[in-house]
Amino acid sequence: MKKSFVFGAATAAVLLAAAAGANAQSWADSTTVSGRIYADVTDLSVKTNDVKQASSGFGTDVKRFYVGIDHKFNDIWFVNVTTDFTTVNTNSGNLDSVYIKKAYIEGKFSPALDLRVGSTDLPWIPYAEGVYGFRYIENTLSDKAKVGTSADWGVHASGKLGPIFSYAISAVNGNGYKNTARAKGLDVEGQI
Repeated sequence: MKKSFVFGAATAAVLLAAAAGANAQSWADSTTVSGRIYADVTDLSVKTNDVKQASSGFGTDVKRFYVGIDHKFNDIWFVNVTTDFTTVNTNSGNLDSVYIKKAYIEGKFSPALDLRVGSTDLPWIPYAEGVYGFRYIENTLSDKAKVGTSADWGVHASGKLGPIFSYAISAVNGNGYKNTARAKGLDVEGQI
């Protein structure tokens, strides 16, 4: 029997303290640090022929933990770095992986053109996660089956043209954000 209590997608944003005068905007005024955790607290009781198994017990599992740093240079230029800590199991005490999920510079030139260079969200999986709404419980099927990834290294463009038409297109290495090695070809992913 498994009982889980999901902490969910609790996001906390902390604005760093300002170091400059009232009229001047300092580096700290334009920088935001945020975090998101996907975790559960579980009491697991596994029995075979009424004998409790070794995997039984109480534990806290952290599936994902993100720390993000955003900085806005001006109304056009923006930079983001987001780390991805995966599969922290308090029963074993192991932290399995630490990755840079997002590291990009962004230019917001107009509502019709937002350009990012680096590793950032791809058009489909983050969109599907938004529709799905339960990412804090489990990732989407295409992400879980490893036929797609939520972020990748490359050039990404998106925008909104009018009240109902929007687009997103990414030209990436196709290896996913966990692998920065050169690919044999260019992958293109889009959404309208």
